[in-house]
Amino acid sequence: MTRIEKSIEIKAPIEKVFHFAADWQNKNKLNWYPGVYDWKPTTEKTRGDGARFVLITKALGRKYEREMETSNFVENEGFTYTTIRGMESKHQMAFTRSADGTKVTDISEYKVPIPVIGGVLDALLFKRRTEANSEQALQNLKRLMESQTA
Repeated sequence: MTRIEKSIEIKAPIEKVFHFAADWQNKNKLNWYPGVYDWKPTTEKTRGDGARFVLITKALGRKYEREMETSNFVENEGFTYTTIRGMESKHQMAFTRSADGTKVTDISEYKVPIPVIGGVLDALLFKRRTEANSEQALQNLKRLMESQTA
């Protein structure tokens, strides 16, 4: 599996940053995480361990549907989304207090489901796109949180 890890410092309280990032509705309203669209809950529970969502990702000009389940949800510390249907992946967000506010770490792990050429496609396309999306998501989160703090 390919692993991408990016971090950013945000000048905002951890409670505010975590609450925003953990709210699935913000992913739709503000589209702050590039490459991921149209989040919809598939369970009554929409926050915390066991909450599930169907979402759309876009790659190579095609849309792919995935269903993810939330786990390791600890208020103001982090959560993980793991694929239960669709391309094998895991996405984790971790939050720690810092001197200036909050350090957010975004970790994505995935496996390109194409035999033989999957590794080549990953090296040429998917890894770079995933890194860019993660970086842009963290920058978007920083901009949104710091503009609301000012």
